[in-house]
Amino acid sequence: MARQLRTRSIMRVVTIFWALVGVLCLAAAQGTAPKAQRAPDVRVMVGDITDKRTTGDFPGECEIHLKIIGDAIADSLGVRAVHVRSVVDDTGRDLMKTEEESSSSDSIGEESKTSVEKTVTVKNPSRSAKFIRSLEGVVELFQPTAANGGVVIEKRFMARPNQPLASPALKKWNVEVTYFTREGFEAKKKEFEKLQESETSDAAEKFGKALAEVFGSILGGMMGDDENSLRFVINDPDGRVLDLAFKDAKGKPIKIESSLTSGPLRSIGLEGGVPPPDTQLVIYLATPDSIKTVPFKLENIPLP
Repeated sequence: MARQLRTRSIMRVVTIFWALVGVLCLAAAQGTAPKAQRAPDVRVMVGDITDKRTTGDFPGECEIHLKIIGDAIADSLGVRAVHVRSVVDDTGRDLMKTEEESSSSDSIGEESKTSVEKTVTVKNPSRSAKFIRSLEGVVELFQPTAANGGVVIEKRFMARPNQPLASPALKKWNVEVTYFTREGFEAKKKEFEKLQESETSDAAEKFGKALAEVFGSILGGMMGDDENSLRFVINDPDGRVLDLAFKDAKGKPIKIESSLTSGPLRSIGLEGGVPPPDTQLVIYLATPDSIKTVPFKLENIPLP
């Protein structure tokens, strides 16, 4: 009897030991295994196709209109771009232009949309082609937050005119934004013109590439004359600034009535004219974490 009790006790200890080992192994596996991430709900459909095939010397092309829908569109501030990665017709002909030519990009708006339409351009299909066999690409969704660097808010930016905004967030992404009053813009323009007349001074070197481009253009000078517009010179060599928006002191959006761009210069007219000094400037930036990339593939697209 005593031997049986000792045997049962040992078996019970062994059972408990291996049960603990199993629990620890399961916990370790759960802690190290990658969590499955749900892909953004994005669907790409083909709309109209404008086929400009020709047998002459004039280079033809094919415009493909895409409609992008899905819950992820409504959750984004927009589709930053659609990039075509590969496209081939049913004869095997490669229709890919350069990536820049085959891409479509727009400015970003604050209004929520449930669908977005884009047009991409590819090379002239073969005369005998009946359809595009495959079109592959990626959709770039813009989903900015303060945490991912996609939203930078400058409060009372009008209190520090005619000099670059002292923003560590902008500096991190190599972006420089300067708000100019009308008087400050005119004074800087005259200073630039005076330096241009001097044979010993390099105006572009003193002012920087962005300012030199603004004041060296005729349109830039004309845009500076509007007394009701806000003027911004944006030095953005990496192309990160997607849009500017404005809010009042309580965070309510201010409607933009007009917007003109000439190189680095943006002239913006707001509803109600020149806003009060406590207006907030919202700068939207394309950062690695604010852009979500979703691949797509379309097959057997009929040609007209």
